[in-house]
Formats: sequence, structure tokens, C-alpha cells
Amino acid sequence: MAEVNKHASEDCCKLILGNKSDAPGRAVTTEEAREKAEELACPFLETSAKTSTNVEEAFLTLASELLRRTPPEKPQKKRLSLAASAKEKGRKCCS
Repeated sequence: MAEVNKHASEDCCKLILGNKSDAPGRAVTTEEAREKAEELACPFLETSAKTSTNVEEAFLTLASELLRRTPPEKPQKKRLSLAASAKEKGRKCCS
């Protein structure tokens, strides 16, 4: 996580993934990973590309967090002026 914090912006979205959850002989237990995620205040998911377990959920989790953090845009009112457009082209409106 030190490398992520070193190179990423302070407010970047982080998600800890336990990869290859279907593989035997895991290096880190689910409980160890969950505790570390809680310590770092990051969401945690176990994934398996082989069985497609939680792969889509990982992307959706990050996307949801990005949308939650992004302030809504204020709609801008756009005005269309046919007269101005016609003048730029050297024509009369509707001719």
C-alpha cells in the first residue's frame, strides 16, 4: 500500500483484492486479508479469474465509489441561435 500512496493521489479509490481465491495453498488467509483491509479502511473482496468470482463485483465496487466521490455536474443551459449560425455561414436564416 506504501507504493500506491506514494504514486497515487491522496483521494484515489482503493480496493484490496484477494486473488486466486480458488487456488489451494493460499499465502494469506481470508481473515488476515479482511483484518488488513479494515486496518487500512479499504473494501476487501476475494476474486478468481478462473471461476469469475467477484471479478465484475470488483469493478462495480470501484465504479460506485468513484461515482459517490464525484460531485454532480450542474446542468448547463445551452442556447441555440439559428440567426447567429446563419450569419457565420453568410446566409440568411432558413434559406
